[in-house]
Parts: sequence; structure tokens; C-alpha cells
Amino acid sequence: MDQRIYLCLAHMSETGKEQMYIKEAFDTNWVVPLGPNVNGFEKDLEEFVGEGKHVVALS
Repeated sequence: MDQRIYLCLAHMSETGKEQMYIKEAFDTNWVVPLGPNVNGFEKDLEEFVGEGKHVVALS
């Protein structure tokens, strides 16, 4: 893998998607370090890194 994933200070995007996901987590009672959003993040990251790599999100 030649691409880097840079970390930055937390900030809210102009589209407000972060607030939407936070609200969804509270509305569906998935306020734990697992659930559909975490599963989706892991899947997207696995597709990004490719090459049969596995990804696990930890808090």
C-alpha cells in the first residue's frame, strides 16, 4: 500500500454528516463501540487497504 492515511485534529465537516451519525447512534441505541456504523467503517477501510487485509476498529 503506497497511500497514507493521515490523522488530523477532530473537526466537523461543512456537510454535518458527523452530527447525523451521532444522532443516528443515539436514536437506534447503538451508543457502544460496535454496531452498523463501526461495521461499515471497518468494511470501507478494508476496501481501501485491499490486498486481503483485515481491519478491526478499536476504541
